[in-house]
Amino acid sequence: MFRSSLDAIRRLLKDTIPEVTTTYVNTVPDGFKQPSFFVQLATHSGEFLNLNYRQQRMTWQIVYFPKLARGQEPDAFDQIDVSDRLMTALQESPALKAPDGAVYTIASIDGGPRDEEVYITVVLEGQANRQLPEYDTMQEVHLDQEGG
Repeated sequence: MFRSSLDAIRRLLKDTIPEVTTTYVNTVPDGFKQPSFFVQLATHSGEFLNLNYRQQRMTWQIVYFPKLARGQEPDAFDQIDVSDRLMTALQESPALKAPDGAVYTIASIDGGPRDEEVYITVVLEGQANRQLPEYDTMQEVHLDQEGG
């Protein structure tokens, strides 16, 4: 479910900001390329909703590193533009769909431009079927009664 929800976020980034083609997931390397995104799982929790379903709640942190303007400083207009476009896309839809068909409800969104980047926190909720064991069904019953 984690990978699927990450893929849903990556799809959102690609569809909303197609001109940014680099998304880092594990770490941001030294000498990283700008503009780019960094996506990281911040927290997660899960609970059983009932016997058949489990709900997972994942908090993802999206960081956008804007393109550089003259003087190699972050472009403030690019920073604001990307922040607006991402927040609009997240607010317009109640859910994100992953390439594997899984749907994740957007529980909350927070953030925007800060310092020289854009920080957006998205909380996604998804449900999965809980795998239950299968038991053999009883085919016949024998009753052995003694006494009188």
